[in-house]
Order: sequence, then C-alpha cells, then structure tokens
Amino acid sequence: MFFAKQLLGFMGASEQVIEDGTRLQNYVWKFRRHCFSCFLITVYFVVRVMPPSPCSLWIASLLNIVLDPLLIYGIGYWAGFGLKGAAIATCIGRGLGVLYQCNILSGEVASSGLTSHFFTR
Repeated sequence: MFFAKQLLGFMGASEQVIEDGTRLQNYVWKFRRHCFSCFLITVYFVVRVMPPSPCSLWIASLLNIVLDPLLIYGIGYWAGFGLKGAAIATCIGRGLGVLYQCNILSGEVASSGLTSHFFTR
C-alpha cells in the first residue's frame, strides 16, 4: 500500500504499530496476485451463480486461521516468524483458495462430485 504509514499515522497509531503495519502490508503487497486472482475468480463465480465461491473462501479462511498461530508463534522449539508469519499464512490461505477455484474452473473437482456434496441447490 502506498500510503500505509500516513494512513496509520492519521488514525493515531504508535510508531511501533506504524512500523509493523507497514511491514505487514509490504509482505502482503508482494503476493497481490493471489489476492487479485481470488477476487476476480470469486466475482466470476458470483456472476455465474455457482456455489463453489463460498467454499473457496471457507477453505482460504480456515487455512489462515490454522496457519496463523503456527507461523506467528511457532511450535515447540521453533520460534516462528512473528509478523512475517501472519503475512505468509494469509498469502498461503488465499493462494490455496485460488488454486481450489482454478480446479473447479478446469472441471476436475466439479466432475468428481465434490462440490455437489457440499452445495446442493
């Protein structure tokens, strides 16, 4: 984001929050293709009234929820990545959500009946 520091400063954030927030935004900005792909494919599904769109969002969100504590705080003796771990978890979750949507678009998952199992009209 181009104005992350200014926006956080305008909202009254402390210097540490501004520094961390800017760094997080920079990590996520590097993976903007995943975010934009997720948005475009979701819009395509919504326009075609296809049910897999909510499923891909659930997959991406649940992966993010599971990966966040693991990558932020670590496991056992591994210390984790801290703020960078939050950005990595977000990008992994969104990226796998996009891969799921691409699978559906290519017909591999849809022909297996997986989507009809989760979503019935």
